[in-house]
Amino acid sequence: MELQSIHHGVSGPILATLELIHNAKESVSLLTYAMEGGGMIDDCLVATLNKTKAKNIRVLTNKKWWETNHAIHCTRTVIQMRAWSPVDFQIYHSKFVIVDHRFVVMGGFNFEEVFFKTWSDCCLIFESPEIAKQLQQYFEIIWNKSKKMNCVESKVEPHCEEKPKLETSHLFNPPISIEKYHLLLQHPRIFRFHAGKSPAFEKLKSYLEDATQTIDIISPNVVDSCLWSVITEQLQRGVRVRIVTNLEQDDNLQANIFLLQHEHHYFCKNTRRLPLLQIRYANYPHQKSVTRVMGKKFHDFIDHTKFICVDMEHVYFGSFNLDVASMHNNGEIGLIFSDINAAKQIMMFLFAKVWNTATPIVCG
Repeated sequence: MELQSIHHGVSGPILATLELIHNAKESVSLLTYAMEGGGMIDDCLVATLNKTKAKNIRVLTNKKWWETNHAIHCTRTVIQMRAWSPVDFQIYHSKFVIVDHRFVVMGGFNFEEVFFKTWSDCCLIFESPEIAKQLQQYFEIIWNKSKKMNCVESKVEPHCEEKPKLETSHLFNPPISIEKYHLLLQHPRIFRFHAGKSPAFEKLKSYLEDATQTIDIISPNVVDSCLWSVITEQLQRGVRVRIVTNLEQDDNLQANIFLLQHEHHYFCKNTRRLPLLQIRYANYPHQKSVTRVMGKKFHDFIDHTKFICVDMEHVYFGSFNLDVASMHNNGEIGLIFSDINAAKQIMMFLFAKVWNTATPIVCG
């Protein structure tokens, strides 16, 4: 695989993805957990799909999310759309885009208005026919058990008005060739409490367990007790751990169940007794600010990035949140690769920026 670019910020990852789709020549396969219609996402995504030269365009999303939002408008008959139905709390939280069977976009953002306007996220764009093939097979499994959705026909050609400027990007120049990587593919499963039941979690956990110097994490939440067990053991062995997360995000119920206390209190308890642990909040002091976007309430700002770097060499990107549902139940995807040069560039571009602008945890 060859790393092409990395994008982080509000709107940046989506705009970089739309640019890649715009340049497609043959095919586009887009899988997202959530998709909204009727706003800038609708206009910009559909305008891009309408203008691309690709003749095979397929979009796959969550039926429940589709039905509770405005349907997507479209003007090209070559755009095929399907939606899967959540059953027994088993969901596909996976997000990726495959272009021309070669290029892949992998990150944590959904095609929602909030990622265009207020929330920050990150995506990695790389070229790999092999990984694209594996992800396409994953896509086909979901596609074949999903139902066709009719997009709303529009007589007006969609277009992007007041298109936001592309936020910070880093181009790997020249592209970095990665020899050692592991693709994590997880389909939804019946809920399990035992971490060993998830091969994807086991692989990610093994990289954390092998850390000898540092573990750096950016995640919307960090409330999986199995993961905290690994982190605690590594801290006791002398590994330095830095975490950037969000204060008072919407996962305190999981924290109360699996950490046995409010997430912030748990963080304070651990930072007091484990001096090598540092935690910062990306969204402080805006954690209580809420804005309505497309009729729904959202935090004014959170960093939705899902990223881990171990020993400044091993890098993880994907859709996994560091919570119980993602680690052991949801359909998720992720990529772990090892390269010192790539890790150094990503840490300087992504982690250093997020860490330096985040607020250190304050415990009473």
